[in-house]
Amino acid sequence: MDPASVEQSIEDAIAAIGVAVDAVGVVIIVAGILSPVGGAICDRLTVAWGARQGRRAVAMFGVSMSATCVLAGIYTENAYLAIAALSLAFGFAMFAESGYWSTAMDIGGK
Repeated sequence: MDPASVEQSIEDAIAAIGVAVDAVGVVIIVAGILSPVGGAICDRLTVAWGARQGRRAVAMFGVSMSATCVLAGIYTENAYLAIAALSLAFGFAMFAESGYWSTAMDIGGK
């Protein structure tokens, strides 16, 4: 390998690390937004539809959207769109968590 190609490889690796670090930040921000949103919606639906149906609706929506975003992230060729889709997938998984934890607390007691 000539020195120019080695230098280019190092620059490419540094750029990839930068994208990965940015991706981690995006994942945390998206999850930090969608988790409390899921909790608020779960609370409102639990009051309106009852505990079983309200929590079930939030969990089903969150998991379905998460799976859809995973598929979108897998099949896209653009790295930034993949980061966005997979970040949303994790965010929607966290959206669904509120229903799981509410049910666990009801079963286990306070």
